[in-house]
Amino acid sequence: MTQEQMQERKIAALAPHQIAALRAVSASCGFDNIDAFTFNVLGHKGLLKRPRGSKAKTDWQLTDEGRAALEQLALAEHPSFKASSKVPAAW
Repeated sequence: MTQEQMQERKIAALAPHQIAALRAVSASCGFDNIDAFTFNVLGHKGLLKRPRGSKAKTDWQLTDEGRAALEQLALAEHPSFKASSKVPAAW
């Protein structure tokens, strides 16, 4: 299985609350609606990261893989969204 296929499988397996967490980090808001466990799971999947020793939900950041996942999700939901575009700030 190629790296791209593995990435697609990982994204397809995301639950709605995990997608919401990625969007919350991307938009820098809505953290209170997401539980810490969800952020930790996405961190272990390599979609999010935060500085070592940090405990705050607001310290989570998208990794390159997390940004790519949001772009793929946006493209799947809105075919007119261009893959070369950046993820909208509201996501």
